[in-house]
Amino acid sequence: MITDLDKMLAGLSKVPKKVNQRVCRAGVDTLIMLKHSVGVARGLGRQMREDAARGDINEASTDSGSTVDGTGTGTQAMGGSSSSLPSQQQPPQQQQQPNRQRQGQRQPYQQLHDAIVTILEAPALAAIAEEVGALLSDSTAYSKSSLEMRYQECFAVRAGVSGLLDVARSTYLQSVEEIYQEAAEYARVMGVAVKVAQSANRGFYLQVHAEQGQLRTVLQEDGSEIQEPFFLPLEFRQAVQNKRCISCTTEQVRGWMGCTH
Repeated sequence: MITDLDKMLAGLSKVPKKVNQRVCRAGVDTLIMLKHSVGVARGLGRQMREDAARGDINEASTDSGSTVDGTGTGTQAMGGSSSSLPSQQQPPQQQQQPNRQRQGQRQPYQQLHDAIVTILEAPALAAIAEEVGALLSDSTAYSKSSLEMRYQECFAVRAGVSGLLDVARSTYLQSVEEIYQEAAEYARVMGVAVKVAQSANRGFYLQVHAEQGQLRTVLQEDGSEIQEPFFLPLEFRQAVQNKRCISCTTEQVRGWMGCTH
């Protein structure tokens, strides 16, 4: 998370000399990370305040030791006959000493806790969250996955902010739907499972879950089924045989994939 914060702060501090596609993507990523970071900070501040109201911070501060120096040396650890006496038989001065020590130990924890809560609940963070929320959709979230972030980039900005962006997103969704329909049609014709996959290098491509020469069940026109070996049709390009499937693409999928970049 520290690396992501550094990346976000670097993006906020840079002023691009020219605006292009790469700069726009980086700017959207920065806003997504800013939305995520501010939301996490404000949520943490609320949780810490609720814990303090329940007294959890006081209990946590006194669990680390019984004295200010943290060594656990108190009346019982100092030796002497008074440490072995029950608390009812000890002088009042010795009974009050541990209480004063616990109160003195609790004070630094409470001050640090209050300082952190004040920073996390600063009005500036609420203002930033409001400004970013007016631009980005509620469902926008940061992810470490490059593919997931690519999807978030496409749909981060709210509809209606930019007419050109709305048209581009509509074209993107239509192209993705066409790719999935094409995969379903190939699966029906070839009689094997065909799924749509995506990677940062290849974009959208097809995964044919079969091996060259593997027997498959083919449905005939009269409704009967026959077994025949499977061979990838010539229209499939860039075929790579993996352990469980064949990764490939077609000219149509490549054409539609051009609309998704």
